[in-house]
Amino acid sequence: MKPTPDTTPLPRILIVDDERTNRDLLEVMLTQEGYELLTATSGEEALAMVAQQAPDVILLDIMMPDMDGYKVVEKLKANLATRNIPVIMVTALNDRHARLLGLRAGAEDFLTKPVDRAELRVRVRNLSRLKTSGDDKYSLMLEGEVGSRTADLVTRTQTLEEQAVVLTEQAALLDLAQDAIVVRDMDNRILFWSRGAEVMYGWLSKETLGRNMYELLKIELSEPIEHVEATLLRQGQWEGEGIHHRRDGTRVAVAGRWALQRDAEGTPVRILTINSDITDRKEADSKRKRAEEALDQIRTDQMRFKDEFLSHVSHELRSPLTAIKQFTTIILSGLAGELNKEQREYQEIVLRNIRQLQSMIDDLLDVTRLESGKLSVELETVSVPSAVRDTVNTLQETARVKGITLSYDLAPDLPSVYADPTRLRQILIILLDNAIKFTSDGAVTVLIKARLLTEDPRFLLLEVSDTGCGMSPEITERIFERLFQVSERIQTSRKGLGLGLYICKELVTRQGGRIWVNSQPQKGTTFSFTLPVFSLTHLLAPLIKNDKWPTESVALVVVEICLLEAWRSKESQEEWSQEVRGRIQHCFLSDLNVLLPNMSAGLKRECFFVAAFVDDKGASILVDIIREQLAGLPFFKQTGITISVSYTMLPPVLRDAGASTGDLATRMAARLEDSVKSHTISETINHG
Repeated sequence: MKPTPDTTPLPRILIVDDERTNRDLLEVMLTQEGYELLTATSGEEALAMVAQQAPDVILLDIMMPDMDGYKVVEKLKANLATRNIPVIMVTALNDRHARLLGLRAGAEDFLTKPVDRAELRVRVRNLSRLKTSGDDKYSLMLEGEVGSRTADLVTRTQTLEEQAVVLTEQAALLDLAQDAIVVRDMDNRILFWSRGAEVMYGWLSKETLGRNMYELLKIELSEPIEHVEATLLRQGQWEGEGIHHRRDGTRVAVAGRWALQRDAEGTPVRILTINSDITDRKEADSKRKRAEEALDQIRTDQMRFKDEFLSHVSHELRSPLTAIKQFTTIILSGLAGELNKEQREYQEIVLRNIRQLQSMIDDLLDVTRLESGKLSVELETVSVPSAVRDTVNTLQETARVKGITLSYDLAPDLPSVYADPTRLRQILIILLDNAIKFTSDGAVTVLIKARLLTEDPRFLLLEVSDTGCGMSPEITERIFERLFQVSERIQTSRKGLGLGLYICKELVTRQGGRIWVNSQPQKGTTFSFTLPVFSLTHLLAPLIKNDKWPTESVALVVVEICLLEAWRSKESQEEWSQEVRGRIQHCFLSDLNVLLPNMSAGLKRECFFVAAFVDDKGASILVDIIREQLAGLPFFKQTGITISVSYTMLPPVLRDAGASTGDLATRMAARLEDSVKSHTISETINHG
């Protein structure tokens, strides 16, 4: 008789995971076990398949979109037809909370990714036997089988060779990766060495198994190994860069990703390492960095060369140009003999071109200083009416020659602005000179206006208007660009370098304002710009917000410097004043003291004021420090220069209940201004 064939159906195992790689890996591990393997890509698909034909065991991933593993288990256990199907949850969440959630939902068992093949086989085999033995016996036998399973797992061999065999069974998938995949035990002995590792390092897998990974690759990490291992144990993973060595001794830059693998009891057993070769990227980054550094050096050298060149050229041009201008002026004055009408006309043309060339040289130097950060802007209190009148007087003769009337309209009681007086006059001269340049002979007026900005009284608005040729919208959009020049020039206009308005914009911006233009062809142009109104309150407010500010003690320190003779030039006085202000600022803490803007200066005398939030002893110490600092300046060693440093303690400004920072700053500012004015008036009378 022929043996009766076994018609017992194969146990059906349903694998549910939204990641194809995970499904394929579980199938590879179970293919040799004689199961009928089914797969589903989502919770919804799994429930539909179970409804059609119930499996014997379900391997269920937890983290899935739309419906996670917990919800799938709840639905299965809520249905009488499916509640006895064993469910093994497969998760990367290796923590107690995740397991408790699964148990509450009704799961029978857990596996932690990456899944151990031996453990998977035991758990699936045990649960499938329970299921095929009969659903009615399932519940009674489950507890005993789980205990048996646990005992079986505990007795699994942990030898190096057996672990290598288990890992090798997964090599079909791991070897597909180009990265070097290495698995090692907790003593850093290599258990698995992928094909990608063979290619990257030059050692065959059989040559590396059992060897210490650190010693084999001579690993140099980006941080101490103790820190790396502590992070790995604490967080379960680590990422970083390092240097490894190939078989031939060459270095390879590596980006490594390490993951700690634990057994069912949570004990660390293996470390999965995935290393990517980033040598080419590192070399490219290094080359790019060197190229950028070389480019920066070239730019620096070019800037230095340009500065030196322009400085040299300006010096070389200024000297002969000054001589030409002087002799031209002598000739025009008649000191070298009378000129006829034609000769005088030619000399005046020469003089106009000399002035234009001087202006071009000045513009080039200013732009160079602006772009190199060497153009100084020293903010202080500035009288706008005084600056406007000086500008008009400077260009009055130029306008008169063209038959143009210059005028200004200044609002009464204009406050001072917080600006650089030299730069303000420079801005006004550029704008007024342009207005004259682009206004035809005989036109009516060029007008300067100044008033508080209606929308924001913290700023003063200045406008320079002309009745010249105007500009199109296309031109006004680019008028402040560097080296931009208007092509539609009126016939009598002078050519420049296209730098004046660019300089204006930079100077206005650096003083806290903004500049814009409104123009219509054949109707004229108006350039408008704003500058901040000087407010001692705004200077003090940041200090009053400081918790260290002792409001009950405030001193006004006065530094007065007198000369027997007036300064030789305004430039030398400005250079000296800037040096003194710098020395004073080095003497105190910026969060407790403030050097006030220049409020009192003359040809033979200048005063500097410091608001020092210190007590009487602190003020005395500050005075001694300032006196010592200034005594070291070379020009104080000259005869005819005297220095006086003193201080006055001001009445305290107490913090009233409900008083805001702004209120305190306003009261303190008023008190300081009164004290400064009182000192200034007193000294004016004494020196009058």
